[in-house]
Amino acid sequence: MPKKCEGAPGAPPCAKFASFGMATDKVKRWCGAHGAAHGAVALQMQKCCEICKTKKAHYGLPSEKRRRWCAKCGKAQGAVLIGANMCEECGEKQANFGINDGGPDSRKKRWCASCGRTHGATFIYPLSQTKQKQKMCEGAACGGKKQASFGMPDERKKRWCGSCGQSVGAIRLQAQKMCEKCGLKQASFGLLAERKKRWCEECGRPENAERIQPKKRRPSAAAAAAAAMAMTAAAAAAPQEPQEPQAPQAPQAPPEAPPAKRAKPEAVDVPPPGDPSRPRPPPGNPSEPGPPPDS
Repeated sequence: MPKKCEGAPGAPPCAKFASFGMATDKVKRWCGAHGAAHGAVALQMQKCCEICKTKKAHYGLPSEKRRRWCAKCGKAQGAVLIGANMCEECGEKQANFGINDGGPDSRKKRWCASCGRTHGATFIYPLSQTKQKQKMCEGAACGGKKQASFGMPDERKKRWCGSCGQSVGAIRLQAQKMCEKCGLKQASFGLLAERKKRWCEECGRPENAERIQPKKRRPSAAAAAAAAMAMTAAAAAAPQEPQEPQAPQAPQAPPEAPPAKRAKPEAVDVPPPGDPSRPRPPPGNPSEPGPPPDS
């Protein structure tokens, strides 16, 4: 595991990794900020500047071709960037401009920007294995300073820029579909029955064309689930309004029991008055007259 910086004495520990140390013991003890106070140098595989001893050396004398100083310290020594193609005139700046005329020295970096203007040079774009060669305009109006993106419909070859290509009737050669009539603007209008982009806005008016909008794609189940989870998380993270404390409620009395229902008296068969089987009322109860006395 890389060692942490020891920091300054009496100060809190530093969180950076140690990459500087003394040139005598070659032990990494400090970072760049704390190492400058101890006169430490960068202990790395790359060669450091011979003057400041804190930055990598990329500059040297043209006669030696050896990296000895950094950019700041090398300017005072008249050093140049080792390993880079320098300008043929001034020799102080890196060469990125050249003549792109298709000759034997075409695409050769010879001058810097200031010196290349006197020669009519253009910037030489770097070539990569995955990117095609960027061709410059062949027209004389721009002087080959713009990138070629226009060409003839039958050739399908980029030869001119926009201003130079319109004068010769060229069209833009790109992935987007161009108008079927003018061939200069991008096709975004068509018939709704066909759903096909065929013309630009001006050429589509006589055909009663309308702008063809891309179809809206329905979100997948995973996207819908992710959106639902995001809405749930946002609702949970939203601050909730504080609720006012409610006053304590008085205890309520238990509900009263309903009154008991009275039982109905059972029906008793009482013989009619005058019937000898009818019981006599007790004496002293004149509520019911007794049977007539015997004569």
